[in-house]
Amino acid sequence: MSILRDEPRSISHPHLVEFLTACDNVRGDGFMTVPLIQTTEIFKYSKSLFITIWDDKKKTLMIKYWGSGLVNYYGQDVTGKCYTESRLGDNSQIFIGFHKEIIDKKNIGYLSGSLDWRDKEYRKWDQVTMPLMRDGDVNETLTYLVFHGG
Repeated sequence: MSILRDEPRSISHPHLVEFLTACDNVRGDGFMTVPLIQTTEIFKYSKSLFITIWDDKKKTLMIKYWGSGLVNYYGQDVTGKCYTESRLGDNSQIFIGFHKEIIDKKNIGYLSGSLDWRDKEYRKWDQVTMPLMRDGDVNETLTYLVFHGG
């Protein structure tokens, strides 16, 4: 299965809709920030969240935080690794481009697929990703990732 962008299945996924509603409630018209992630409304999702930051020197994304629930499903803690070190196979450039676009355009985007590159085709996933502001700058993304099947 290839990685799909902005699929109706992801956009209407009830868990993603619930998460986005919670984000809208805490951020209003602004960007998500670390203090907002730490609110009760958002922190309850932390096991399924990950944060990436763009490393301009290396021209790649670094995974700054990888929730404990994601470690269980993905089978690896990739906190502190760059995308090319996180066993994404040929998909790393797709993910890097997607997250960089979210940072540059400051929009929300969706991806879906399966862990076929980890020989886990049965394990499907959907995610929503948004810009994350820290210290007045948007150079990171916040992603809520939901696994299902297996």
